[in-house]
Amino acid sequence: GIETTRLIRHSHRDYDMVPIIALTANVMEETRSLFLTEGMNDYVAKPIEMDVLIAKMHQWLPADKIKPVEKKEGEDAKAEEKKEGLQIEGLDLKEAMRLAGTEELFIEILKEYYRVIPKKVGLLRKYEEEEDWENYTIEAHTLKSSSKQIGAMELSAMAAEMEKAGHAGDGELIHEKSGPMVDIYESMEAKLAPYCQEEEGVVVKVPYTKEELMECFDKISNALEELEFDDIEEAVETMKGFEFDDVSQEFFDSFREAADDMDVDTCEEIINEWKDLV
Repeated sequence: GIETTRLIRHSHRDYDMVPIIALTANVMEETRSLFLTEGMNDYVAKPIEMDVLIAKMHQWLPADKIKPVEKKEGEDAKAEEKKEGLQIEGLDLKEAMRLAGTEELFIEILKEYYRVIPKKVGLLRKYEEEEDWENYTIEAHTLKSSSKQIGAMELSAMAAEMEKAGHAGDGELIHEKSGPMVDIYESMEAKLAPYCQEEEGVVVKVPYTKEELMECFDKISNALEELEFDDIEEAVETMKGFEFDDVSQEFFDSFREAADDMDVDTCEEIINEWKDLV
């Protein structure tokens, strides 16, 4: 973030008036001073509190970019009802709702947390086994923040301890305590499944033409260039109905995972390789 800000401020003068806000877990005074010295305008501390984020948006956005939205009658009462009705064992939902602001946003955050559990569990185990403490610490930091965001306070505290051990290079402590932490993290998948699994209807698979597939490729390539992820989702929805052979299905599944991660480089690599095959 600091390097990107430095590049924007020094090499792209047309963007001098564009606000840049840091998202950070480190709110020490010297870190904040570094952000401001490098050209950032402000910062938001993690875990993200929606009220704070909204306040920053109001502070830094031009007035003509902010449009008031009128709430429908009884909307607040309905939201409170839904909030009281949602219970997930082991999660501090009161704190999670305070951070998210609405149940709808909380559920979206929860679904993203759920989606990456298998991948992140694998990375934590891999980095511990390889004693790659730099990458292990990054993953522990991510787990600390994301767990706190959904109200998994015990898991967040365990990840914070592992992050601290990673920074200190304390491999003995990590080997002792990482396993139980990762086991708890992995168990979250089954616990969250009832709230996060999408109920998909029957998708009818149909044959497709090369032209139809290339049209999807072109739409995706343009969307990646413009970072229009809604257009990518539309193309994915279209391609879900295509009757792929095993090889193309593997390409499609890999692309969907990279798109979910918003990994633009990997998306481009997959599409280009797939296109060459077609």
